[in-house]
Amino acid sequence: MRGAIWSLLAAVAASLVGIGVASGTLGHFFGLDNLSGPNYGFWSGAGSDIGEITIIAGAIAIYRRHNCHVQGCWRLQWKRVPGTEHFVCRRHHPMDAPTAQQVIDDHHAACG
Repeated sequence: MRGAIWSLLAAVAASLVGIGVASGTLGHFFGLDNLSGPNYGFWSGAGSDIGEITIIAGAIAIYRRHNCHVQGCWRLQWKRVPGTEHFVCRRHHPMDAPTAQQVIDDHHAACG
């Protein structure tokens, strides 16, 4: 019974898509009617969403790459935990933040 219902729904959906393409409604939506030149309608219409989705996905990937390694922490990480490969945010770092003088002293020690 379930298979018959899914088959009927698939047939109805295919018929609607066929009617939409034949009548030009879906063809126009997807830019297949070629109004202004090859592929112009697609990239100006539904195809432009590909670029928008790519930008959003890239932003999510960058955030996930640079957030704190502590599970559940949404903050961006900036500090490496000494002796490990983990990067954590300022709240989860085991050492206190260095003072300005410590940064200057470390810089002078590293430069010679």
